[in-house]
Amino acid sequence: MGQIKVEKNVGGIQGLCVIEPAVHGDARGYFMETYNYNDFKEAGIQEVFVQDNQSASKRGVLRGLHFQIQHPQAKLVRVIRGEVFDVAVRMFPSDAIANLNAANAAMGIGNYQAAERYLSKAGDSEQAEYARGVLNALKKNYTAARTHFGNASSIPQAKAALDSINQLESNKNKVNIIVK
Repeated sequence: MGQIKVEKNVGGIQGLCVIEPAVHGDARGYFMETYNYNDFKEAGIQEVFVQDNQSASKRGVLRGLHFQIQHPQAKLVRVIRGEVFDVAVRMFPSDAIANLNAANAAMGIGNYQAAERYLSKAGDSEQAEYARGVLNALKKNYTAARTHFGNASSIPQAKAALDSINQLESNKNKVNIIVK
């Protein structure tokens, strides 16, 4: 058990994981267990994989654009050699997580108006509150940012952001006092 290392919610997409198996190597080569139900379950990955496919692609090949509504499937993508540029997107306009992901992407490119629109449909989760805090901090609305970060108190980054805003405001007051 515990033969895998899992990074969850990669890129802010809930459910997207990077899974690194333990690779055991010696002079003969290497061995790794590519899937173990119990290891996945222990890591909090509940999906049961019923099919395993493998393909090889030459450099620059675009493969596998999937949009599944009727029978959605979890995907395992394995890179044996080289690297892969893999894109994952949630595309459900009424889905809170999809809107949260879209808001994060919009903030990443500086489109705060779109981010605000998406966040209005992102629900009331702590992750959505944290994102609202980030958006308000980017817009320099520190009062609103404080409120949203406070509503996301179990997220360590929210506490750190709140501390940073408080320090920024404290330093600003010191500067104003000196200037006066």
